[in-house]
Amino acid sequence: MAMITGLCVVAAGLALGVSNTGAWAWFGSKLSKPVLSRKHLSKETLEKHAFCSAPGPRDYAAPLGDLPPITELPAKRKDSVHLPFGPKNLAVYTLSPSVVLVSGGLYGYGFYDRDFSQKSLTLDWKISAQLQALTGVGLVKGEIDEGTIEVGSFTDAQQPFIKLAVPKHVGFYRVDLQFSTKAGEALGSYSEYLRVMRPTIDVRLGINRRHFQHNQILAFRLENVGTARAGYGGGYWVARATPHSWEGVDQLNGRSFLDFYAFLEAGKAGRCTSFRIPRNLPRGLYRVSRVVGIPTNGHTVKGRRPSAEFRITDPPRS
Repeated sequence: MAMITGLCVVAAGLALGVSNTGAWAWFGSKLSKPVLSRKHLSKETLEKHAFCSAPGPRDYAAPLGDLPPITELPAKRKDSVHLPFGPKNLAVYTLSPSVVLVSGGLYGYGFYDRDFSQKSLTLDWKISAQLQALTGVGLVKGEIDEGTIEVGSFTDAQQPFIKLAVPKHVGFYRVDLQFSTKAGEALGSYSEYLRVMRPTIDVRLGINRRHFQHNQILAFRLENVGTARAGYGGGYWVARATPHSWEGVDQLNGRSFLDFYAFLEAGKAGRCTSFRIPRNLPRGLYRVSRVVGIPTNGHTVKGRRPSAEFRITDPPRS
């Protein structure tokens, strides 16, 4: 039942994430990481922090760093970009948070009011974009797609988008983006490298160690070794091994899948979850798992439940 409930939440989240990325970008900007002062932390807490802050298992975007220099969009601030020639409350976000994409689908840019004022924002701009196929060293092979939109006034309920079709062929690509007034005055231009890969499904659950004593901190996170984007919620399941099956540990399994919703991009690690091993748990073999959903096409979400086993043992003899 937990698997079905979690997958329903994951499927809804994946659909919302594709259709309303701006809302998810805003929601994500409200989540901040605590600042840790190392001198006040225990060795065990530092171990947990090191595990949770470690980079993801793969860096699929690394080869893009070897391509020729380009004028990139300004650095992101709270999951969106501010254009120097635009209104101060205009925010630009990408339809995918990752520059590593799988074959098919869409890539592009959306525009919204950073203040969420519900008032109209006036630009009177013409925005054009081209998607170029590249060789392995960054030379242009040809144009794959292009698009142009004219943006007058808009509200957050009617955010403008410019979209480009992600090609089926794997390789390196470049998006060229131009902004001008409707009268033709150039405002600015930027480029962005993309990498298109074949979709592979390989989501694992990492854990900070395999053996624990009572009251020690167990930390775990999802790790996407594959290239297909995954979604997951806050719920997880802890079970104890018995001679014939796995039995849920009720005192650890009360967290809802609705506690949060997040995406797991290609090669990245997910949010860390942790708890202390209760003193009343019997020693033995356990496992922790979390439901993820991975879209296999435009309508189907494939459910997975990656897990990691661990043991509760006696403390070492002195």
